[in-house]
Amino acid sequence: MREGGWILLVAALLLAALTALAAEPRLKDGGQAVVAKVTDERTLSLTDGRVVRLAGIGSLVDEPARPGIRLTTFAATSKDVLSKLVLGRTVQLKLSERPIDRYGRVVAQVFVSGDTWVQGELVRLGLARVESSADSRGMIVSMQEIEDIARVAKLGIWSDNRY
Repeated sequence: MREGGWILLVAALLLAALTALAAEPRLKDGGQAVVAKVTDERTLSLTDGRVVRLAGIGSLVDEPARPGIRLTTFAATSKDVLSKLVLGRTVQLKLSERPIDRYGRVVAQVFVSGDTWVQGELVRLGLARVESSADSRGMIVSMQEIEDIARVAKLGIWSDNRY
């Protein structure tokens, strides 16, 4: 695709994302807390005792290695990037209609410094895949739009044929 084509594609996807934001469910304030631990590529422990699962993010389970095939560990890379974004920092939680999952974790969209959307950043880098559920409807359309751009650009997991 020529440079002008890429620019038009990105512009169209961004316009669609902005339009979709208006149609998405409103999120409720879930308060702020400091991240004490990053358990995996989509789970945080907060200093106030809450455990948070990043809403709208599917697990990146790494396949077991097969003889002669070297696999990239996207889950480990995603966890490392997530740690750099949030560990020891104050995060703002935004909650959908079902803020607690069956395991007692808070399911939330997470923001650092009020303006860095954690899920959006992981998806943008191709280090997370979007997974919609009843617990995570808020902002899912925007996440899917960002994922489409990462897929086209073959970033992160989208550079691997397994995905």
